[in-house]
Amino acid sequence: MITIVGDADKARARTPEGAPVVDAGGRYLMPGLIESHGHPGMYACLAMKADCRPSVTPRASDVVKAIREAAHEAEAEEWVSG
Repeated sequence: MITIVGDADKARARTPEGAPVVDAGGRYLMPGLIESHGHPGMYACLAMKADCRPSVTPRASDVVKAIREAAHEAEAEEWVSG
């Protein structure tokens, strides 16, 4: 965890004794960014739906086409979502 950035003398004065200190020597330093969880089940469900993301279906007519194609592949009485 980064708790202070700036002048080395001021940082040392505000740092508790025994705390780890990193002097980056003027280089860029940032904490690691870790995604601690995910939703793989949600992604699996989305993969089974009509793909209506804006990057794939930028126009309304594209959305209609994607839904029609999914409906054509669906079983009778099966819901189609996207």
